[in-house]
Amino acid sequence: MSKYSRQLLCVAVSMALYACGGDDSSDPTTPPEETIATNRVMFSPSSGELSLPSDLLFQGSEDGTLNIPLDQTLPIAESDAGCSENELADRDELCDQTTEPASSLSALDGWSTTASIIVHFRPNYDVDGTPEPINTNAVIPGQNFHIVALNPVGMVLPSDYEVMREDLTNKDVDGPALKVNFKRALDPQTQYAYVLTTGIKDITGNPIQPDISYAQAKFPEATGNAPLDGLRQIINELESGVVAILSGAGIELAKEDIALAAPFTTLSTDAVLRKVRESIISEPAIPAFVQPAGTTNDINPLLPGIANVYAGGLTVNYYQTPAIYNPETGLALNPAPLLEFWEGQGGSHITQYNPVPVVQSKETIPLFVSVPNANSGNVAKPENGWPVVIFQHGVTQERSNMFAVADSMAAAGLAVVAIDLPLHGMSATFAGNPNPFFAGYDTADGNGPLRERTFGLDFVENGVSSCTAQPDGQADPSGQHFMNLSSLRTARDNGRQASADLVSLTHAIDTIDVDGDGMADMDPNRIYFVGHSMGGIVGVPFVAVEERVRAAAFVSAGGQLMRLLEGSQSFGPILTGGLACQGVTKGMQAYEDFMYAAQSVLDATDPVNFAHLIEQNSLILEIVANGDHPGDTTVPAEVAGAPLAGTEGLVSQMGLTPIVADVQNAEGVSGVIRYTEGDHGSLLSPAASPLTTLSMQTAIASFFASDAKFVDIADGSPVTE
Repeated sequence: MSKYSRQLLCVAVSMALYACGGDDSSDPTTPPEETIATNRVMFSPSSGELSLPSDLLFQGSEDGTLNIPLDQTLPIAESDAGCSENELADRDELCDQTTEPASSLSALDGWSTTASIIVHFRPNYDVDGTPEPINTNAVIPGQNFHIVALNPVGMVLPSDYEVMREDLTNKDVDGPALKVNFKRALDPQTQYAYVLTTGIKDITGNPIQPDISYAQAKFPEATGNAPLDGLRQIINELESGVVAILSGAGIELAKEDIALAAPFTTLSTDAVLRKVRESIISEPAIPAFVQPAGTTNDINPLLPGIANVYAGGLTVNYYQTPAIYNPETGLALNPAPLLEFWEGQGGSHITQYNPVPVVQSKETIPLFVSVPNANSGNVAKPENGWPVVIFQHGVTQERSNMFAVADSMAAAGLAVVAIDLPLHGMSATFAGNPNPFFAGYDTADGNGPLRERTFGLDFVENGVSSCTAQPDGQADPSGQHFMNLSSLRTARDNGRQASADLVSLTHAIDTIDVDGDGMADMDPNRIYFVGHSMGGIVGVPFVAVEERVRAAAFVSAGGQLMRLLEGSQSFGPILTGGLACQGVTKGMQAYEDFMYAAQSVLDATDPVNFAHLIEQNSLILEIVANGDHPGDTTVPAEVAGAPLAGTEGLVSQMGLTPIVADVQNAEGVSGVIRYTEGDHGSLLSPAASPLTTLSMQTAIASFFASDAKFVDIADGSPVTE
């Protein structure tokens, strides 16, 4: 924990004690600024009125995590994790143990590296009783609004952020606020401070001022009030440090012109996943097993059949809690996968200080493998085995999506392997017929330990959206509960589990034997990755920590997940509808606070925080808007007011440049391919644009076949810079 974090542990206590001081004769004289009618930057720790993030909320922590009081009024929306009376008693028992999102925030070792900062003001009212808005045009980053890095090194951040005005409703009170949107992710495990000066004005020209509590803490001399003097010493030391850092950057600022200096420490992002990878590869891989399942044409007559398919299983460490099978109903007996999350020994929080989660079970999950056959033009397996592409499907889909790319990869001499995302899998029937690849939900059904990780959960009425979940006696669809925002740590750890599963698959590549000769058939030194949609989202953290992957392609993926969801035509209504069920709507302070809290929790699996760590050559493929063509409406290329969100946010973090024609480079190729035709599913289906599907698959196959040294852009491809 950093210097200021340690010192600020006592601030909330100091302010609470001072607030009780009442008539103490040593109370300081009210500062002259109090008589000015203007907006004040909200700062009242004793009443829980703080803008987030704030290192004040480490106060009382014993394990380096935030300590969000559940019994105080804080600007954080609370809910019952989506629990309802009509569900199982054991679920209700679990629900009683959590208050979201405060409980999930309290499990973090710092604040978000990507979420927008919302600075709240105590409003000044005009003669009609309307709050005076802040003049956003008068907020100039680098002049009257600053962000500085305090620790480990003191520096002023470049103006890689924008400041917007937000007029928010807090219960029955309207108040102005400023939203700070970052254009690049902050560094993890770093202490920053955001600084507002009195150079910021409201629309009538009045300068903003410190809140009364903060103004009193700025007194330069001792007051004789011990609690206040403790806070005064900390605030003055903080402001002196900020002034010195700014001065070193050529920015002069007097302490008396600071309306608020608020320190916050960012959380760890990749520390846990790196430790999990170390743990997985430290043990011998349990051999994967497969058996022949025909060709792609046998499975789907519309496919050319130049790849042979094998079905089997892969054993992974499962850090989430699996459901228990109920033989009476053929469905899941308990709701643990919806509400539980990664934990350390003794139920401890998983953080940079405690990064290794407990393995809850060894799960054997379904696996598909495809290899080129004689009709592919690749007659013989290479001496070192088939170069292999790991394919990861998107949310609500399942592993059979790989069949759509298996033939194009086979034509390039590439094998493909695929597993399901957590809480995803195939259903018992397909098109009204029994599904031969369905692995069941029971580990005692003749398939051995192999089972679908949908577990047969039944908590919703399939195809129906409502505020109250109603089981319908049928297994919920694949991926129904993956992005479970009623339990934020569960949603985060579903993503981390997906990345960990891909590490396990990579570790087991050496054991895959498709021809039954007892020898591995994949080249362990030529492993590639392609992820579609959510598969790309969880793939970015995976590739960032998995050095055995030589190159990667991320298709229709994106970052800053909460704003991505908000901006998605597919998922945005689900997000806002779910919050509306809790009485929270856009424009409310509670809405922005929930979005901040949720993004903070998801940061540990958000690709924006891992993109800059990828050293391998990589491609991003996306569908962009073009005239009347809306582009990708599921994972949008861009989200208004959120520079880090969507696919372009990921592109910017990876520093990729456009590819619009064939490109070859002996040192390796990286770039972004932007298509002006097609839709979110164009990698897998030619329905929206046959040429886009052909071009995407050709580009990816040539990229991997050349070991990332060449990208073939098919003639006539609808691409743009």
